[in-house]
Amino acid sequence: MNDYKKYFYSKSTVLILFLLTSISLISFLFSLNDKEMWISMLSDVSVDLNQESLMALIADYTAPRFVFDFWFNSGLFSISLMLLYAWSGAFLSAQLQTEKENGFGNLLMMRMNYKTRLSHLLISQSLYIATIVSSSIVISFILAFALGGVPTTYTRLGDGHLLSFPQVLLVALIQAIWISLWVILVNGISMLCNALVKNKYVVQALPALLFIFTPYLLGTVIGNLFPLVGRVLIYFIPDTLVTVINMAFNDGSIHFILWSISPIFILILIFVGMYKINVKKYMSDFL
Repeated sequence: MNDYKKYFYSKSTVLILFLLTSISLISFLFSLNDKEMWISMLSDVSVDLNQESLMALIADYTAPRFVFDFWFNSGLFSISLMLLYAWSGAFLSAQLQTEKENGFGNLLMMRMNYKTRLSHLLISQSLYIATIVSSSIVISFILAFALGGVPTTYTRLGDGHLLSFPQVLLVALIQAIWISLWVILVNGISMLCNALVKNKYVVQALPALLFIFTPYLLGTVIGNLFPLVGRVLIYFIPDTLVTVINMAFNDGSIHFILWSISPIFILILIFVGMYKINVKKYMSDFL
């Protein structure tokens, strides 16, 4: 837990929460502007509108609507995810390689075996990432309530699905788990790649290189050549990844759910493979 405390009380926590909050605030201001536009149209008697439908639309523009629009419609949440990837690379992924290069790892290996140190780092960083993602979602809801107000009716998600506030919170919990799991696996795989990559700056760049640029490249090139493979690759692309929950409400079939979560299982297999390679390499010759 010492590693977790070190991460949590570092400047990186303030930095990433400030950036994530700023992005969500931009989206909420757009939503607030839309709401004010609908309200102004309601008072404009010269415009021929369905007053009842317009009032229902305005009533739906509360905190949950602001958050859902940010996550699933604005395109800004994919920027938040890519920012989390880059942040994990800059501040977390290269920890092992940095310790190896500066000699601090040698001191640690005299007190514990490599596998124990690796487990401590993976657990601490995973908890830290989950804390950051959860905290950013909580802050987003606080801002959304301040700007959009408390919902008095059901909130619409997807193609007409009406959610009560407890159901909204359940969606938020699922989103927090979904995004946390992605960032944790991306960070873990990148950190374990130090068994193959010997430069800490390259390791720091791996989350962006492997999980931002590569999915976009492969998703367009290979996806066009091999449509079946493309159906899996598309869910590695941040723009698609962040909207999976919304799409699941529109197409809740088992077939769709299996396709959309298959990349997680692929990442888990890659993580397990890289873990075995990393431990085998450094258990005996870290020093």
